[in-house]
Amino acid sequence: MKKLLFIVAAMFAAVSFSSCDKDDDNKDDDNGGGSDFARPALPDPNDVCSCMDDLVFMKYCYENFDVNKDGKVSKTEANAVTKIDLGDNDYQDAYDVKTLTGICYFPNLEIIDCYRCKRLTSVDLSHNLKITEIQDQAFAACSDLKSIILPNSVTWIRENAFYNCSSLTDITIPNSVTRIKNLAFYGCSKLKEIYCTPTNPPTLDGTAFSSIADNFILYVPSASVNNYKTADVWKRYADQIVGYDF
Repeated sequence: MKKLLFIVAAMFAAVSFSSCDKDDDNKDDDNGGGSDFARPALPDPNDVCSCMDDLVFMKYCYENFDVNKDGKVSKTEANAVTKIDLGDNDYQDAYDVKTLTGICYFPNLEIIDCYRCKRLTSVDLSHNLKITEIQDQAFAACSDLKSIILPNSVTWIRENAFYNCSSLTDITIPNSVTRIKNLAFYGCSKLKEIYCTPTNPPTLDGTAFSSIADNFILYVPSASVNNYKTADVWKRYADQIVGYDF
């Protein structure tokens, strides 16, 4: 417990003064993908969990990824992680996490499950470049989720991915996305701004945007406005499509 309290104290000091710093070591962990978003500094450079500002997420990571049981999750141990499962399922209730600060240090993460993590407020996956799909129900029923940054590796947003994310107000669809499945954003009642960066309109299933905010705005690349306005399903929202210089 003393060790955990020490880490937390150091963590808050680092977040206060260094959370926006970029350093060479952090850039090296991107697997060549790169990102414009800074990573939080590591108070303990040998422990990726030392930057986490959510004690529930920190505890989960130590319990699941500290393979050699030395009280730290090294970068080598973090590199072996392909799945983070915090969601409600047959064998566990959803974890009571609020933020996932530090998830950027798991560069080989492929699957993230936060189903019914009701207190989760923000997620930055911009460094998790092995994630190619946002899975079915990955962030469904995350009722406090206001902000999420998807990586530029995502190609599909699956059914119910953000189902009933009732606090989500805006989202950016990465340029890599080729398909958005049915009910992906169903019930995101406050979702008012969708920034869709692909030049070619992704395949959009018919109910992907059902029950989101009235008169939401679809921002698309300025040169692609007509493509979106005439594409299948997208043309339903022709009056809401606006050109944007990304």
